[in-house]
Amino acid sequence: MAGASRNPGQGMPLKLLAWTVGGILLSGLLWTWLAAVTALRGKLLPALRHE
Repeated sequence: MAGASRNPGQGMPLKLLAWTVGGILLSGLLWTWLAAVTALRGKLLPALRHE
């Protein structure tokens, strides 16, 4: 066990991991922005008055 941890056969694919995490982050930002724009498009004050 100790030998395997000191001298691993393969390194961690950091470039792929960074692209994956970056893609998830950008996707989350896009969908959050789209939801906010869609929600704020309507007339908010009349909707609150009729609540």
